[in-house]
Amino acid sequence: MLVLLATMYATAQELQVYSINGTAERQVGAQWKSLVLGEILKGNDRVRTSARGSITLLDIKRRKVYAVQSEEGGRLESLVGSQRAKAKSLSREAFAEVVKSIFTRQDNRFATRGGVTYRGGNADEMIAAWLRQNLSKDFKVAHSEYRVSLQLLEPFTNKKLDNIKINGRAEVLAANESSDALYVNLIDVDAKGNWSAMGFDNQLIPPHSAVLLSHPIEFFEPRGTDHIILIAYPEEFNIERIIELYHTSTEKATSEVGVAVQTITIE
Repeated sequence: MLVLLATMYATAQELQVYSINGTAERQVGAQWKSLVLGEILKGNDRVRTSARGSITLLDIKRRKVYAVQSEEGGRLESLVGSQRAKAKSLSREAFAEVVKSIFTRQDNRFATRGGVTYRGGNADEMIAAWLRQNLSKDFKVAHSEYRVSLQLLEPFTNKKLDNIKINGRAEVLAANESSDALYVNLIDVDAKGNWSAMGFDNQLIPPHSAVLLSHPIEFFEPRGTDHIILIAYPEEFNIERIIELYHTSTEKATSEVGVAVQTITIE
């Protein structure tokens, strides 16, 4: 029985590295070694991150997700201890998607996933209607059902980009501060008012996590003001169809539509 209990305890403490923002390391003896995606950690492992870095960890046994940040370094059990009671367990389906994505990523990013499935038949119509009612002419959103954020970062350094140059590139960091897993897509509205999907095919972001989206974006002529719109929703959705419906449909949104939207303006 003692052996069985010890085995169960060890299994319960295992955490898998889901994403790394900035730099993150694990202490091995007297040295610190870089963490890699998919690495299995135990509760007594000591980890540390860079000043702007963080680690997203999967609790396989509990189907929970934790975000860790510690410049000085600390034991994992202590770093995630305060989050255990607050973190919401994912459904088996959503958690399976999260685990599966570990094996489809390249260079610390997600590979673009082909194909789109839909669990809600009218999700696109509802999201488009919500946008028409809640997105102002200057691309501001009065409220959002979930807390999400969007930042552009300098490639390789992860520093926030304040000045955008023509022919420059930027990484896209999307954060989900809610207790539900959310799928995200981006829309670009250019200086002429043209709407287009930005090629991030329903990337899944776990609760209380921030991930770099699947590939950098590039900026071309003409110069002017662009607006980037992040849309997040608990189910997968067709962003191109939403753009079409936004401009052509007259359907009104219902009060129970839970859509998260964040916008940024780029000069």
